[in-house]
Amino acid sequence: QFFYKGDTQESDIEILTSKLTSGIHYTNQNPTAGSLSTTATNSLPADATTTMHEYRLDWLPGKTVFYLDGVQQEEYTENVPSVPGAWLWNNWRFVSSPPPGSLE
Repeated sequence: QFFYKGDTQESDIEILTSKLTSGIHYTNQNPTAGSLSTTATNSLPADATTTMHEYRLDWLPGKTVFYLDGVQQEEYTENVPSVPGAWLWNNWRFVSSPPPGSLE
């Protein structure tokens, strides 16, 4: 799931299906070219592919808070989106490697 208003207003929860061992990526994308995103990678639950889980992102004034099954995982106060945008859900599956030009 991710919050998106444009390339400078985005927060993500990503699980790369081609690299499940890489974990869950929680990110506030960088607001300006050349600056760094605010990001962390946490471990996936042991049963991530066999049991339902709640992945949640709370967007609040000045911060984003990321949760897994109701337990806070990360809280960011840098690169927080400052304008309303859309909530989007995508499901991509890469069998061996991502297509050229993908986000991975």
